[in-house]
Amino acid sequence: MSIIFDEWKQSGYVVPDLNAAIEQWATVGVGPFYRFDLLPVVNFAYQGSTVCPPLSIALGNFGEVQLELIQPLDGTPSPHRDFLAARPEGGLHHVSTWSEEFDADLARCAAQGLVPDCTGEVADFARFCYFRSAATDGTTLEIADSGTSEVLRKVSALIRAAARQWDGTRPTRRPDELYELL
Repeated sequence: MSIIFDEWKQSGYVVPDLNAAIEQWATVGVGPFYRFDLLPVVNFAYQGSTVCPPLSIALGNFGEVQLELIQPLDGTPSPHRDFLAARPEGGLHHVSTWSEEFDADLARCAAQGLVPDCTGEVADFARFCYFRSAATDGTTLEIADSGTSEVLRKVSALIRAAARQWDGTRPTRRPDELYELL
C-alpha cells in the first residue's frame, strides 16, 4: 500500500499480440485468461481526443494480482497506442488500485499534484483514471472504480478463483464462461 493509493490490484501490460501474450504467460504457469474482444470503452478522454479506441483485453491472475493484457486494435489516440509506438515489443504499462470512493480519491490525488492523463469507463463495468507517469519510471498509475461496480468485484473474484484452480489447460477463455457464474 502507498500513502496515496490503496492495495496494488492489477498490472496492465500493453502487448502487440494478445494471443501471443496469453501463450507466453501460460508457459510460466499463469492463467487462465478471459479474453474480451472489442472492449466497450465509453466516456473516454485522452490528450484532447474523446474517440473511444478499439481494444481487446485478457484478464487473468498471478496470485492475488490481476494481469490485464491490452492490445490496441488501430491508430485511434490512446495511451496504449502511444505505449506501443515507444515500445513495439510491449511491456508493463500501468499498476492499478481499485477505489471504493472513486471521486473522493480522484480529488485526493489532484490535491497531491497527480494529473489525470486518460479517463474512461468500461461500459457496465467500471470507471478508470490513468495519471501521468512522470513521477515514476514511466509506469502509469491507475485508479479503477470498484465502489460503484459490483460486477468488477464479482468478475475479479471469479478470475482469481479460476487461477487458483487452473490446471494449465485452455489458457484462453471466453467472457461468457464468467458471466454464467454471476
